[in-house]
Amino acid sequence: MRCKRFEAKGGLAQYDSDPNFLPGFDWLAKTLEKLGFSDKAQEIAEYVVKTAPNAMHRQKNLGDIAHKNEDYEMATKSYKNAVKIGKFSIFKDISTYSGLAKSLSKTDVPTAALSVARDIRKVFRNDTHANFESYTTESIVYSDAGHEADAIKSIGMATNELTLLGADISSREIFDLAEANFVAGNNEEGLRLVTENIANFCDDTEIIHTAESIFKQFDVEKEGAIIISDVKQEIADLNNQGTSFFNDGNIEKALDLFRSSVEKMPQNKTMNGNYAQSLILFMQKNGTTEKQLYECKQILIRLNKIDPYYKKYKSLLKLYQQLLTQPVSQ
Repeated sequence: MRCKRFEAKGGLAQYDSDPNFLPGFDWLAKTLEKLGFSDKAQEIAEYVVKTAPNAMHRQKNLGDIAHKNEDYEMATKSYKNAVKIGKFSIFKDISTYSGLAKSLSKTDVPTAALSVARDIRKVFRNDTHANFESYTTESIVYSDAGHEADAIKSIGMATNELTLLGADISSREIFDLAEANFVAGNNEEGLRLVTENIANFCDDTEIIHTAESIFKQFDVEKEGAIIISDVKQEIADLNNQGTSFFNDGNIEKALDLFRSSVEKMPQNKTMNGNYAQSLILFMQKNGTTEKQLYECKQILIRLNKIDPYYKKYKSLLKLYQQLLTQPVSQ
């Protein structure tokens, strides 16, 4: 943290001495925001946008920072600019539209906000992610306007899209649905969804920070702190139990443990890695079957998708490839 603060301080000095180095200021704004200097981050982002007003991603970045700072007028202005600039661009982003709708909602323009939320489904046609984002955003707009029944209905539609997405759902989308539930007053479901993200990405400091911010935003910090602690402890206990099974030579119990853990936490890379390892050890000991080889292949595909740089991935892949050269049991 001390190093990051030093780097941010150096960036601020450069801001004064080299006002044309815009990529550096993009980085500086993000660094300042992560360090908690959100007002200064917005100042930098505003300067960058003023200097390069036609950069869509910079307009969106300013919108994101301003929205977090509850400067909804600035957020609305920046998101509108980003939408306008990116209207015919292949790089236009779903979250720009949802950000604009949420900012409009906060500035008491619910009709326009609802229109933008629905536009997501029109602009990004045949896109399940867009449908999901559209319905979660609709729900928040309805909640802000006091239309509770409509908000709950939109959450139901978003949940249906979530089912269609399956394992393709992102952590950000889970947080968006959690936010919609919190805004609608359904704290229990909001907590469940955030807990799900924590369990899947407990090693990701960015995810944990976002979860903490959401807990703070909706006044459930105490419950949130307990959830984070409990989830981390549960995962540590599962790893310890699995290691104990490995040390005792009970590969089958380890395999059952990690298989059931992945069913609960399908995007947890540590659990997926342990699952693949225990299945490989089981096949090395008992021989391979087509079903088990396919199961192992699917785990490795998912693990590579979750984190292509996961430290165990290459060694696990090599062991799997060695198993492919062995005779397959019937």
